[in-house]
Parts: sequence; structure tokens; C-alpha cells
Amino acid sequence: MLRRTFALFFLLAACGTDAEPDDSDDATGPRFYEDVAPILAKSCVSCHQEGGVAPFSLITYEDAIGFAAAMPSAVRTRQMPPWGTDNSGACNTYQDARWLTDDEIATIAAWAEGDRQKGDPAAAPRLPDPLPGLPRVDKTAAMPEPYTADTRLGDDYRCFIVDPAIAQDAFLTGFEVRPGEPSVVHHMLLFQLQTAEAEAAAAQLDAQSPGPGYTCFGGVGSAASSLVGVWAPGVRASRYPEGTGLPVKGGRKMVVQIHYHNHGAPLADKTAIDLMIEPTVAEPSFLYLLAAPNLYLPPGKPEIVTTNQYQLPGFLGQYNVWGVFPHMHTRGRSLRVEVDHAGQNQCITDVPRWDFNWQQGYFYDGAPRIAGGGDTVRITCTHNTTMEDQPITWGEGTDDEMCLAFLYVSPY
Repeated sequence: MLRRTFALFFLLAACGTDAEPDDSDDATGPRFYEDVAPILAKSCVSCHQEGGVAPFSLITYEDAIGFAAAMPSAVRTRQMPPWGTDNSGACNTYQDARWLTDDEIATIAAWAEGDRQKGDPAAAPRLPDPLPGLPRVDKTAAMPEPYTADTRLGDDYRCFIVDPAIAQDAFLTGFEVRPGEPSVVHHMLLFQLQTAEAEAAAAQLDAQSPGPGYTCFGGVGSAASSLVGVWAPGVRASRYPEGTGLPVKGGRKMVVQIHYHNHGAPLADKTAIDLMIEPTVAEPSFLYLLAAPNLYLPPGKPEIVTTNQYQLPGFLGQYNVWGVFPHMHTRGRSLRVEVDHAGQNQCITDVPRWDFNWQQGYFYDGAPRIAGGGDTVRITCTHNTTMEDQPITWGEGTDDEMCLAFLYVSPY
């Protein structure tokens, strides 16, 4: 879970040397303010600042020096900054990627393992501007009342029924999450309830659970629900590719699933999600589900590979594939999606180090990928069950697992 990721920083920092930084004329290697701070400002400080979801800041030299021993491992293994899918270009590159280049990783490691020079504070980079929001807000889906996460849990997953008051069928083209307490709101999934029966089922779960909302994990407790948005820290406003949008039903409520991470005093959160809605779009889009649902994961195995393949339906001809939303639970280790199109194998996404705590959607940087009816598409997942003593199968609960990905597609 998330607390384990940050615990790595604390553990390694505690084991590091207490050597004083060397800023003498004989010192060599990178300097913090001139070389390291610009990398952190670009890719890390949106979370690692006071009030952010990370429990410590990395803005100043004094902030960073205490965690220097932890940094090389964290960046070399790409645990930090968190970005699940490979952005090296070997598979694809993506918009707004929190991805360090090999040179940036080498710079951070050389500073942390070398003289740890401070450099000139006057050379400190200007903190990045706040991330841009939506160009407009048409509707808002807000938690009806504040919720304080269960402090007995390091990670609390909670669902809240929200009413965006969308009167007519329309298309969701963008959204912006406004956490009430950014330091505890870790990630969010937004679902629309498709039917009156789904609304009633969610309302029953809410009524049966004490306090605002109800406990949930992989889904929202109703099969008649559709995922319409995924958010993680480091992203402010999410906009679907120009001219596209996901259909939303008029008059229906939504459920916002929030992962709360407790690493301090209990705080009451009242998150709201601003929505950008269009009555029509040029390319109505949908999420095409790929899954390997026949999971059977025996206990005590360091790597179990599960794969499944489909033939894409031909009724829409060719598809624009704009991006992907991968999903597994806590035993997931890697996920890959590929499609055989026009005689060539095409990588859709490659997630070499899955982290349940950093879920989000990934949209290609540039033109969409093309797939066609009749193409073969494969999803492959690996799981680790070394900590389990019972077999694990498919399901929404914390003791279950999944292997799936949603492709964000429109007719070509």
C-alpha cells in the first residue's frame, strides 16, 4: 500500500550515512539547486510539498537532504515519481507523464551517492505554476457531507453517492477533482450508475454503513455502473482527447470512490468533482473492456502469468484507440496490452511495475493508435502470491484480484 512506499524512503534514509555535504572547491558532481532541484520541481513537488499527499517536502535542500539515501533506489526502480506505464517510447509515450529520463535518474543518484553538494540557493528553480484547470465547469458532483477516514486503517476505500444534476443525456469531456483535504485524498474513481436499480443498490449499501458513504474497493457494488473518470495526485484537470467524450445518462447519479491514505491527524474531507459536459461530440467514445477473468492464483508463487485474447468486434470497422485505463489489485505486478493490426504487433500499453495506489488513465502523446474489427488483442498480467496461504480468484473485494484494462476508443 501507499504507506509502504513512503516507508521505503524513511527506512533507507535512516540507514544512510550522516556525512556532511561537501561544498568545497574540491567537491565534484551534481549540485542540489542547480541540477537536482529542477528535476524535482518538474516531476515531484506537486505531491512533495507542505499540504500535499506525500508526507514530506522535497522543495529545499534542507527538505531533501534527510531523504538523500532513499532517492537512488526509489528513482532507479521507478517507484518515484509514480507513473505506472512505460513512457520510454519502447511501447508508447503519454501526455503529462511523470517520467524521469535515464539522465535525470543518473543525476539524482549521483548527487545522493556523491558529495550531496548544496549549490547556490539563488539558483533554485521557480516552483511550477499550478496545474491548469478546466476551461469551464458545467456541473459539479460533490460529496453531500464531510467524511473523516477511519484512522484504524492505513488505507481507507470509501464510496459516496453524488448527484451531478445532469438533466439530459450528454458527453463527459473533462473533469477536475478538488480534494477537500489533499493530504489524505490519494486517488479517485468516478462511476455513473446506469439504472434505477443500480441507484437503489448503492443507496442500500450507503444506508447499511455507518457514517457518510460505504466501504468499497474494486468497484461500487453494482454491475450496472460505468467508469467515467480516474484521478491521482499530480493531475489537476483531466480532459479527454479533443472531439471525444464519454456518454453520461441524464437524471442518473454517480458514485465517487476515494482512496484515503492516513499518515497524520484525522481530517474531514469533502471532495468535489467539477465536470465539463457537451451535448454532442464529433467522436462519441466508449471504454472497451479487456479482461482475463478466469483468474486462479495459487498461493506462494512469486510470478503467475495470466493472459487472454479477443477478436475486436467488426461492427464499428476501425477504431481510434486514444488511451488506456489498466487495473489490478494489490498482488498485481505487471500488465501489458497489445493488438495484432495490419500484420503487425502493436503495443497498446506496458505497465512493468503495477502499483494499486497510483491508478489513472493514460492518453497517448500524439495521434491515436488504430485497431480494426477482427484484430486480435491480448492482455497479459503477472501476479505475486508469496504472502498468501489460500488461492486467489477474480472479484471486487480486497481478498480478490483482477486483470483488466479499459481502452478509450472511438470509431475511426
